[in-house]
Amino acid sequence: MERVTLTSGGTSVVFHSIERPGGDAYSAGRFLVEAETEGLQVTRSVFMLDMGWDALIAFFDDLAASWRGWEGEQVWASIEHDLRLAAVEDDLGHVRLSLTISNGPIPSWTVQVLDVIVEAGEEFSALARAVSAWVGISPSA
Repeated sequence: MERVTLTSGGTSVVFHSIERPGGDAYSAGRFLVEAETEGLQVTRSVFMLDMGWDALIAFFDDLAASWRGWEGEQVWASIEHDLRLAAVEDDLGHVRLSLTISNGPIPSWTVQVLDVIVEAGEEFSALARAVSAWVGISPSA
């Protein structure tokens, strides 16, 4: 799988161009996140350490496993805080994902993409499987 795409209303978020060399927990990698909403488009390269990929997969897997709901907000953030994912579940059985994209740990700009809505249950489980498959790509030659 080369990319993971989320769409909700007029908003789209795409994770792609993964570079995951692997080797040990501190091997560096990256991917691109693109978000487009209401006339705004942003692309950011997100730096990852190898141990961060497992945390990203666990974030989506844990949300999928909790399809009956959870309390409060669940959060994942990249090591340099240039991407933050937050999820809440509403009373209608939707997972509302929000993304905060910025240019590093002390940002000079920040973009928030709110309420990318995914149905809890099978739709979110499919998303979690897609993220896992995407992370599992071996690096391009």
